[in-house]
Amino acid sequence: MQAARLPAFAHQAARLLSSANEQDHIDFASDLERSLPTLIKEASFLDDLPRETSAFFDFIHRNKLECAGYAFSFLRIVADPTFCETLVKRLPWQVVFMLRKISEDHLYSDGANQLIRELAHQAILRDDGMMAREVGYHGFGTAPLLSDALFSDEFILERYNPFNSFFSFGSEVVTPKLLQRFNSAAERCYTTLIEVGIIHHSHAAFSVQSFYRTLFMMKALELQKADRRDLNLSHEMHNSFELAMKMADKLLASLGADQYQALYANDLTVYRSDVLETLVEIVYEALAAISNRFKGVDDAFWMTAIEVFLKGFPSHGQQPDGMTPFQQRLALKLIEKLRDNMKGFYPAICRVLLACVGPYVHQAPQPNRTAFNILKDAVYFELQQFPQLAARKPNKIANYLPDNVTYDVATADLVQTNRSGTQAITKLSALNLPSVDLVAKNVRR
Repeated sequence: MQAARLPAFAHQAARLLSSANEQDHIDFASDLERSLPTLIKEASFLDDLPRETSAFFDFIHRNKLECAGYAFSFLRIVADPTFCETLVKRLPWQVVFMLRKISEDHLYSDGANQLIRELAHQAILRDDGMMAREVGYHGFGTAPLLSDALFSDEFILERYNPFNSFFSFGSEVVTPKLLQRFNSAAERCYTTLIEVGIIHHSHAAFSVQSFYRTLFMMKALELQKADRRDLNLSHEMHNSFELAMKMADKLLASLGADQYQALYANDLTVYRSDVLETLVEIVYEALAAISNRFKGVDDAFWMTAIEVFLKGFPSHGQQPDGMTPFQQRLALKLIEKLRDNMKGFYPAICRVLLACVGPYVHQAPQPNRTAFNILKDAVYFELQQFPQLAARKPNKIANYLPDNVTYDVATADLVQTNRSGTQAITKLSALNLPSVDLVAKNVRR
């Protein structure tokens, strides 16, 4: 389509879409596919304009500005949710061709942002869309073209961020199937970032983290309080945190020695915005969200919590000395919040740590300075302040203990009772642990 014809095309197409049905959407899709590159190119003229332009500038560029304005507005019109729903449900291959053209030619305009994001939104939202068929291991799952075009393409991820502002958690209900599709999209995103070496900053990774934070904040307590648990939803929420740990391992394995060392935290006051930090935050925020009502082994999120420590900080077998950057950063967040707990603040991460780290003396201890042993010492160094917390706020002691742990005020003992009825006692008054410096080089692996 020629740029000169753009205003007339935009008028006619907008009039059609204002009252279109699904068949009209299907008929119009081919016209959109042919015109989309021109629309994006013309609309991009507005992206580089200064905040204020002179009258002379506006006059000499009046035709260009008019075309760009029409293109920008029309791109926002075709981002209509109903139209995008038809595209991903009935015409997924055309969507793929459009996205490939945008990526191959590096076409970008702020005006096209909402279109790309709405296509991604509808792809994940629809139970009857193509992506629902692509998350399996058979059929379209062997050739997930739509999923790849939306969530595995470096240009689409980095320039358009298809995860931006994902869901309002009010207008949509997060179902297990929807979350399964989001998890699949998130895995594709992180895999692409790792493979192309984008490790320092990614808006797409931050948006994925933001979605998971909101998910656990909105749903964790609801599931913990429910008489009848939605096991499928809690399972997919578990998969989301497990995915974060898997991607962290994949990221660290992809790095050279210097890049690996650069991911360790050296200063607690420095804000980190790299891709690893988003993965650490997903795991930490999931634990924080479940902590205030965490029961222990009977909790809806017991497997989620315990696997952080079984896989993230293994306490059995032959483990090497020191912590990985992922372990160190997660430990720093956990200990910082536990320190707050000992001052009477929330969320009560202490409940999760006591249930999952267990008593100080283990039956099969690892003799060397493994990540688990470093974390355990750091946890119990802070727990040595529990008697002072109990003295200041005796009525709040239970708020910081999972169901299987009690605190003996007289002896300053933490008593953990197993399901078999056996007890393990940690005498806090007998511990004489030094402070653990988690940013010191001697804790690095």
